[in-house]
Amino acid sequence: KKRMEGDEGTQLKNSLSDKGYLSGKLRKGTYLFDEETEKAVIKVQKSIGIDADGSVETQTVYFLKK
Repeated sequence: KKRMEGDEGTQLKNSLSDKGYLSGKLRKGTYLFDEETEKAVIKVQKSIGIDADGSVETQTVYFLKK
């Protein structure tokens, strides 16, 4: 599974928040991929009809950047 950390992790968390899959304020600095983030990624994957394994892969990233 690809797990993002640091700035990538922060961008992932902020993208999930922007799309309404994760609650909370926007983050700055570094952030680690945690259970809350994994659950949000799985929600995204289910909503777009791809394998919901919590792994951050190309299709998930593409959807979050739209």
